[in-house]
Amino acid sequence: MKLTKRHVFAFVLLLYFMSVGGCNDSGNSGDADVPTLVPFDLNVAVELATLSLVAYDQRLQCIKGDAITVPEGFKLQEVIYQQVGSSGDSGCKDDPKIIPIAFIATKDDHIYLSFRGTASFSDMLADSEIEEEPFTFFNDDPANNAKVHKGFNELYKAIRKPIFEKIEALSNEMEAGAFKYNTLFVTGHSLGAALAVLAVPDLREDIENLPPVVMYNFAGPSVGNPDFVALYMQSVSASWRVANTKDVIPKLPPTTLKCDNFRYEHAASERDIKFGGKLPSLPKFSCKNTGIIEGQIVVYLSDNQHQVEINHSMCTYHDTLCEELVGNEDCADTTDNSLHCTQSE
Repeated sequence: MKLTKRHVFAFVLLLYFMSVGGCNDSGNSGDADVPTLVPFDLNVAVELATLSLVAYDQRLQCIKGDAITVPEGFKLQEVIYQQVGSSGDSGCKDDPKIIPIAFIATKDDHIYLSFRGTASFSDMLADSEIEEEPFTFFNDDPANNAKVHKGFNELYKAIRKPIFEKIEALSNEMEAGAFKYNTLFVTGHSLGAALAVLAVPDLREDIENLPPVVMYNFAGPSVGNPDFVALYMQSVSASWRVANTKDVIPKLPPTTLKCDNFRYEHAASERDIKFGGKLPSLPKFSCKNTGIIEGQIVVYLSDNQHQVEINHSMCTYHDTLCEELVGNEDCADTTDNSLHCTQSE
């Protein structure tokens, strides 16, 4: 498929859409049968949705030069920065070469790891690299054939070291003769959801005293092949993928294709929510090559820009879950309490 100027412009829009908040089958045919040992907890989902928004807010705080914060009751343990990779991307006011992409916090006897979604041109490039590459953190296993989305994986590798070091240190903290923390909650939206899914089996494989892991992610795209999903399944005590049934991003890269070098599955039990408007069906994808698939996605998202953005908003994901918590006074509308939902840089 030859890309025209219209397609190039649409490609930029595609990359943006992956962040808002950014296979042709809207069902769950590409989902793995992930055993979830802990049932879906709406209170936990809302709390982690809030932390997904906080990860976006920290980026804006750093750009403005404000203090980086977490909600009351949480203790910020580490801010994870990525290198600013393009002259057009925004960096922190005090150090324009870096920008927050995740954070680690603690509350009571829990550890929290939260990733934000796409917010820069560099992130957009990561979103677009849909070909698969080996998941290298299990190379000592000769039977491992796990492959994952190249763009997500390369970005995760670039930010992995400080995440690993802080989570390992917290996992080994002792209190009254026992390990201090008994649960690691991991979360993220969109690109952040993909990074969260990559982090879990890596941390579980190499941190000896890692507490049980509970994952709730939002609007997450598919991340890897069935062998990767099998590794992920072994790493979590509970795993929930919250997806708006009208959001197209969780349907990408397409999970309906069974190609030799391109096969994606979702790694989590799906918890559906519903908001936004109807979108046309996705194109009919084929196994010819990833470039053709990327071109089809580009044109589709360009043609449906406004509704895709509405259906993918993390702010609305959060508020839709909040509406289910009848009588919860702490579950405020994000238009009142989130920089990400009320401001632009």
